[in-house]
Amino acid sequence: MVAAANHDPAGATIDLDAGCVYALTTAAETTGSGPNGLPVIRREVVINGRGATITPSAAGNDPAFRTFGIAGPTGSPSTR
Repeated sequence: MVAAANHDPAGATIDLDAGCVYALTTAAETTGSGPNGLPVIRREVVINGRGATITPSAAGNDPAFRTFGIAGPTGSPSTR
């Protein structure tokens, strides 16, 4: 979702499934500031959460990582 938005110069809107739990198990991308569960946001991205949750998996042995990173000055996330 984020990777596709990064390829669109105008950015994109991502609609998460209402009430869904998105469990991240591995880092999607690692930058100089560390690992990210989702790709770094490099464009304007609107995330419509609709009551969804993005969380590390419940396995307990997953490596530590942040949910996402933001690349400046072009990265511009907003959530609803």
